[in-house]
Amino acid sequence: MSPRIVLHIGAMKTGTTYLQHRMLANRAPLAAQGVDFVGDKWSEQVRATQDLLGLGGTDPQIARLSKGAWPRTVEQMLAHDGVASVLSMEFLSFAHAEDAARAVAAFGDAEVHVVLTVRDAAAVIPAQWQTSVTSGGTDDWSTFQRGVRRSTGLGGAAVGLLTRDQARRAFREAQDVARMVSAWGPPLVPAERFHVVTVPLPGAPKDLLWERFCAAAGIDPAPCTGEAKQSNESLGYASTELVRRVNETLSLDSPMDHNKTVKDHLAHKALAPRRRLEDRARLDPATYAFALEWNGRVREAVADAGVHVVGDLSELPVDAADAGHVEVTEEQEPPSEEAVLDAARTAYPVMRDLVGRRARKLRSMGRKPRSKKALERLVRPRRWARRPDPTAAAVADLVVLCRVAVRLRRRIRGA
Repeated sequence: MSPRIVLHIGAMKTGTTYLQHRMLANRAPLAAQGVDFVGDKWSEQVRATQDLLGLGGTDPQIARLSKGAWPRTVEQMLAHDGVASVLSMEFLSFAHAEDAARAVAAFGDAEVHVVLTVRDAAAVIPAQWQTSVTSGGTDDWSTFQRGVRRSTGLGGAAVGLLTRDQARRAFREAQDVARMVSAWGPPLVPAERFHVVTVPLPGAPKDLLWERFCAAAGIDPAPCTGEAKQSNESLGYASTELVRRVNETLSLDSPMDHNKTVKDHLAHKALAPRRRLEDRARLDPATYAFALEWNGRVREAVADAGVHVVGDLSELPVDAADAGHVEVTEEQEPPSEEAVLDAARTAYPVMRDLVGRRARKLRSMGRKPRSKKALERLVRPRRWARRPDPTAAAVADLVVLCRVAVRLRRRIRGA
């Protein structure tokens, strides 16, 4: 008898990273109850999803790594000798009906369950902007909010694609729960096997989302006491703005190059620890009203589908009276130049260290880094203030360091 197949297709910014790392931290107690979090590494699930959905695009490295990964992962999940095999990858939420049908069909007669995590749009939108920027986006906060508000207009994501409207395209792709339910839900997956898990509002017990996910996936949470070693850390307003400015000049073609240098090191390692020192991006009144309306659309789509809800749809507020946890500002000023410069001062030594480590790695392989001339162009933090535009000088230095780090990584991998 085949194991139960659980596909977690959580919408972006709905606690997916936390849940994935919670499962990674509890592989042994999960295995003891017959549950397999598929693959030796979670990156195998990423590659399988990229293969299924053809997300390699023009990046040859991603295309090479993901080729054939979906059928291999399906084979592993069906071969599991236990009660359930789980795959959790938020990119699955990008699937359209034909993609979802191919995914479910691959498991034959196995009992397929789908878990969709959803969250209050007022919390999602600022987080979505940060993700857009750390993934290479260049919209500032006010532009992003305007784009999000246009996402329900004529054509939605299609118009966003035609007009290169980053925010409209990104928001519809990542948060169109009605499309996700339509693609993956009944009749493809029966209503009783399609589970919508709501992300608790601020102030809820810290384990509540995990417990809800376990209830949906058929997991006993009691023995799973290991804590998630990583969550998707947010950035402060000034730090996000700094990364955005770096993106404007850097403009990397390869998502892999961007993620392994800008996202992982500049954003997450260098700047995420500053989030409590910085102001947060706050919704303006028009975007807040949009978020409440969007929550209503999500609630309606879930209710109409008649699927299983774990949690409470009231955690997607539709009335301002029920959403006092959200900070709304009539007109939030961009971060000051000094705030952005301060973030750059934090980031510089981290990126300089990254370049040094990659250069040493290349030398250990018997090759010369050939980065001296590029690094000689650096102004360096102690001299930024002497330049006519100190912030521009800081951004230019970080761009140089990112480019050198990317070039070194390419040479290490190609050696």
